[in-house]
Amino acid sequence: MTVTGNELIDWVARELRAGAGFSEEEARRAAAHCCSEHAGIGVAATAVAVARGTTLVPEGKGWWTERLKEHVISGNPAEAEVRLGEAIAEPAPDAWDSNWPDGKTFRVVPIPPGLTVGDTFVVGDGMGSRATMKIVDHDGVVGVVIQETANVIGELWRSAYDEAMALHAT
Repeated sequence: MTVTGNELIDWVARELRAGAGFSEEEARRAAAHCCSEHAGIGVAATAVAVARGTTLVPEGKGWWTERLKEHVISGNPAEAEVRLGEAIAEPAPDAWDSNWPDGKTFRVVPIPPGLTVGDTFVVGDGMGSRATMKIVDHDGVVGVVIQETANVIGELWRSAYDEAMALHAT
């Protein structure tokens, strides 16, 4: 689905100014690229999600580097999404890939020293997602299973996507 319309562009620009501290010019350029015909609604939602997520890092608007701003301005907010997700998420070792099947997760995720069957621990995927792992014993083989997952940026993105869809429908 293509994203067009001044309301959508205005919305993205407003969010980038308010949430991420982009200047008027930076926000307008970013919104134009993120809402271009080839970008899609998901790109516009990603730009808004990273703008809103900026309030969740201790540095606030000071978190943004010129390089990350340039990614968003050029219509590619995904790099900022990953970096911001990691900055917001609970500190955890990068030891898991959310695309792994359960069997691989069971075998590959390392169990921290001192933990035993029934204990839980948190791992990350290097992209802002976290998984709570539980140590289990399956027929004498000890491994881990995912108890729950979380991704703060993902939640912000879903909310922004719903808003973008509503604006696109008008």
